[in-house]
Amino acid sequence: MSAIQRNSLRNETSRTISPPRRDEDGHWVRGRPGLHRSGRRAVSGRNLSAQTHTVGAEPKPRLPVVTVVVAIFNEEHHIDELIRSVLAQDFEEPLELLLIDGMSTDRTRERICSILEQHRSQNRQIRFIDNPQRRAPYAFNIGIREAAGEFFCLFGAHATFEPSYVRVCVEAVRASPGRVAYGGIIRTVSDGSLEGNLAVDVLTNPFGSSKASFRTQGAGTVDNIGFPVLRTTELREAGGYDERLHRNGDNEMNGRLIARGVELRITDATSASYYPVGTAKRLLSYGRRNGWWNAKTTSLGLSGLRARHFVPAAFLVGLVGSASLSVFGRGQLRRVGLVGLLGGIGANLALGTRATLATATQTKGVTRFLVPPLILAFHVSYGFGTMSYLFSEAEPGTP
Repeated sequence: MSAIQRNSLRNETSRTISPPRRDEDGHWVRGRPGLHRSGRRAVSGRNLSAQTHTVGAEPKPRLPVVTVVVAIFNEEHHIDELIRSVLAQDFEEPLELLLIDGMSTDRTRERICSILEQHRSQNRQIRFIDNPQRRAPYAFNIGIREAAGEFFCLFGAHATFEPSYVRVCVEAVRASPGRVAYGGIIRTVSDGSLEGNLAVDVLTNPFGSSKASFRTQGAGTVDNIGFPVLRTTELREAGGYDERLHRNGDNEMNGRLIARGVELRITDATSASYYPVGTAKRLLSYGRRNGWWNAKTTSLGLSGLRARHFVPAAFLVGLVGSASLSVFGRGQLRRVGLVGLLGGIGANLALGTRATLATATQTKGVTRFLVPPLILAFHVSYGFGTMSYLFSEAEPGTP
């Protein structure tokens, strides 16, 4: 077994990934008795226990065809819409939703209890499972281990999904003769504030992000899927997510799936709405952390990243080199450095302005011209994150 498999499939909450089985009465159960031994809390006051909670009165539900997995932590402001969009899926076969909770300290579980009281369906099941490690890859692997469905959907906590999302993607996977994973178009939605509008126009800008980002890509074969739907066996046979990657795990897994012969496709027959960070400060922090994790992922010798992930670092190195020449150089070198510095900044602003005028949907009037400087700052922050890994392996803090 590889180091990644040992890392990702064995942790404190379980010793292996095992598919569900049926008992002597023909009802489904998961794993083997006594296998899962930690990460569960008893019901106390307003806390939900990390156990199976079925939406509806059926005591022994049918084995789900689809498992939807969501990693959550302190999502009291988003959890309602997420759960409602999953329960509203028009997929007619049994579906289960696994909420893998990173030990939330806000009202997330209370909100979930309220939703359960309002929704009754024998065809929909919801389970809550604690994730004491709190990090996303641990949550994903718990989901893979616990999944009872033939198909696995990895959804995000800050997103909602069209009612057709699961059905369209599952039908597409079923109809494909080869090994595939499908996802829908992702539409990035602002919270309505000025900074939120700016953040969305940066993240959906083909120059600010990239044409291959999950936020900007169209239908067809891709190298990454934001919210994938695929057969559960594909993830189990791939060995699960690498738990060393607190970020970038999706990129690394996408790369591993492609290497194993799984084609990644986007369909425009359905879509999801994604709600990103809502302030300029959080956007820049997001870019810095992503840049740092790109360097970390590469240092571990893992796949999944492309040359585009390191363009901001190359841009920053060029700016720093030009600035150094303009300050410390002499004669012609100083002029070359100054031209390089101003030219680099000017080119970035010009390309950002051109792309913004063509694609911006949230900002209007003069506020639209705030997007190019924010793109420049985002690129510098992203590049700084990548370069900072060379000097410190301490993970950047989260905002």
